[in-house]
Amino acid sequence: MKTFREFILEAQKMFSSREEGEKYYGGTPDGQYWNNAGSTQNPKWRLKPKSGGAAEKTRRAERIASLSSTEDQDEAKRKEKYIQSRGYEAHHITPTHYSAKIKANMTDAEWEARKEKDAKVGIYHGHHPKNLMMTRGKNTPDDKPGVEHRSGGAHEVEGKVKDIVVGSTITHRDLMAAAVRKKRQKERKEKLSNQN
Repeated sequence: MKTFREFILEAQKMFSSREEGEKYYGGTPDGQYWNNAGSTQNPKWRLKPKSGGAAEKTRRAERIASLSSTEDQDEAKRKEKYIQSRGYEAHHITPTHYSAKIKANMTDAEWEARKEKDAKVGIYHGHHPKNLMMTRGKNTPDDKPGVEHRSGGAHEVEGKVKDIVVGSTITHRDLMAAAVRKKRQKERKEKLSNQN
């Protein structure tokens, strides 16, 4: 049986590219924006109302506040500003929605104990400075190295591994580190082949 969300997603008009959708609608309708609900390999472009984006931002802010202490959030904001000053975008290594699912079945005391236990092995939750990594965004200059934030990058890795992490000893941090290593190896190979 389908959930209501799955039913709505299935009923929406999806396109294999944003350009295809813009051609169909004659551009981007007022009050809407384009969103890829799929992946880079299997794109599913759709229109979403801008008003929904505001609600998503509110839910995200509430989720972050419930997962992180005020001190952690303040330190993370400073790190985020530093990341942005270098021309990059900040990305949560352990996704906040993943942490929220873990916390949902815990008391506040249990959550604090879980955060302490995870921190001992280098896993951080919420808007913690050690849970942020630098990623390349749409405004990052081409000459700056790094992993892409969205398309072909950190968000795509999350999408591909979401079923692996749940109930596993493999963490988002491990998977992100592996993706970064793989990207760097590929870049080194390309650089060497271009030199020859």
